[in-house]
Amino acid sequence: MDKRADIWAFGCVLYELLTGRRVLQGETVTDTLAKVLESEPKWGVLPETTDFP
Repeated sequence: MDKRADIWAFGCVLYELLTGRRVLQGETVTDTLAKVLESEPKWGVLPETTDFP
């Protein structure tokens, strides 16, 4: 664990605050961990006024 984990966690919290839903969610903890490694968040659910590169 280093500062990259903190940055990733902050990004997850920010995404959840802006969208009202979890970044990646599976039926079980194992499914969720697999999605973290394999998937991208659904960027289209962010508000239109959100700017990101």
